Amino acid sequence: MKAHMSGHSSGNNTPSSPSNSGGKNSNEHDPVRDMAVQIYIKLASDAIVVADAAAKITASPESLAKISFKLAEAFHKLEAEMKASAAPKHAAFDVDKLDFDAWTTK
Repeated sequence: MKAHMSGHSSGNNTPSSPSNSGGKNSNEHDPVRDMAVQIYIKLASDAIVVADAAAKITASPESLAKISFKLAEAFHKLEAEMKASAAPKHAAFDVDKLDFDAWTTK
């Protein structure tokens, strides 16, 4: 079995892994969390300044995590609203006005 050089686990979800926290079933897919993770990674990488073999973070990790979740939640909420407004509307329909005789085929 090969050792992972990155220090990350092989993807097995254990009870202590962060993906199982929050009371959700580990098999559930949480798109807001997934997006928040991606946003956090981007924000954190932009907030870290490396100079003279030292690293300095320009924002607190907790603040970056909070804004990541807020941005992901806002995105998914707006996406759902846009999909709902673009969905076909139920049109009123009067069956008595249909001309079924016109539907005959020859």
